[in-house]
Amino acid sequence: MNSMRQQILTLRQSSGLHQAADRGNFALLTTVEELIDRNAAKENLVYMRPQPSSSLEGLREEAVEIKIEKMPLEEIVRLLHAVENHRALLRIKNLRLKTRFDDKTLFDAVFAVATYERAA
Repeated sequence: MNSMRQQILTLRQSSGLHQAADRGNFALLTTVEELIDRNAAKENLVYMRPQPSSSLEGLREEAVEIKIEKMPLEEIVRLLHAVENHRALLRIKNLRLKTRFDDKTLFDAVFAVATYERAA
């Protein structure tokens, strides 16, 4: 676990993100909502639920669970790629993907997006 913590801190320091996160200028819900607006249809979004924060080895994890419905696989992959490659060092957790019963070309997905910052 220590190496993961070190990698996150190193990446944040090199990107300058740790300074913004420490000042509270980063809002996970807003960032995820913007990514959904740019990479998927907003009407497919069912919910975004903030998850309880957790701390481990000096890092605080902030997460939000997202459910999207009736989306083609290509759009889901595009959204997940945008999340994983965002400058804010977001991480996908707990991805569940299910084929729709009414249209086999569409999928429902539930996943969590997490970010990390130094614990206070």
